[in-house]
Amino acid sequence: MKRLEMENVVEDKEVPSSSTAEAFVTASASPGTDDLDLEAQGPGSVERESARQEEDEAEMWVVMVSMVSGVVVFTMLVANFSAMMTNVDTPAKTYKNKVKHLEDYMDDRKLPMELQRRTMEYYQTRYSGRWFDEKNLLNMVSKPLREEILTAVCRTLLKKVPMFKDQGANFINAVLPKLVFEVFQEGDMIFREKAPADRMFFISEGHVTIEMDGVQRELCGGDYFGEVGLLKHGMRAVTARALTICRVFSLSADSLHQILHSFPHVKQQIEETAVRRGRKN
Repeated sequence: MKRLEMENVVEDKEVPSSSTAEAFVTASASPGTDDLDLEAQGPGSVERESARQEEDEAEMWVVMVSMVSGVVVFTMLVANFSAMMTNVDTPAKTYKNKVKHLEDYMDDRKLPMELQRRTMEYYQTRYSGRWFDEKNLLNMVSKPLREEILTAVCRTLLKKVPMFKDQGANFINAVLPKLVFEVFQEGDMIFREKAPADRMFFISEGHVTIEMDGVQRELCGGDYFGEVGLLKHGMRAVTARALTICRVFSLSADSLHQILHSFPHVKQQIEETAVRRGRKN
């Protein structure tokens, strides 16, 4: 009897109950919760979920395209701005290139440092950090505009020099296109005694000393000098030196004779003025 009871106990432990097995099979075969929800909601729910995923993908592509487009536009704006800033100050850029070439030349020729310094100072004084091809620029405009531009550029000179104050527009318009702007540094020799007379000068700014036989005479803005040597087709009788930085306008001998041929009364006035002032330059 005991043996039979023990065998029945073992059999009870090894064989699971039918209710437990059925629960296990049911749990294993049960679908996921999400699937049950979608199936419970019907076929329309699956289609809506698919549509929602497609919308999410479309939005993602729109965002990516917008970001790429923004980067491209920003890059183009930066490039255009850089190009614009470079072109805005072309004269300054040209001046820097000219100075660089000049420095390379002076280094190659091994010029003395003092001479290099004075040369660089001249460039700065003459061009003020900006380079313009004035002759070509003026040739690109009409004659009336050119005359107005030159009158505006030389307005200070026209106000200071008595020769111009007493003359009409025809004489002024004949002279202005022939003038050449020049700069002399302090101590520069403008011309020496007995040198060939090739041009006369009108002082716009600065001071010039005229030396002859140990006697010095100082000239300033509004004065002109060097005309007597041109009128006589001869040599310089005096020495002219810049006392300060001088900005002057020069008129060549050929241009002066051509102008005076058309305005003989001006020639007479210049000769009378030279005699009256006791000039022999």
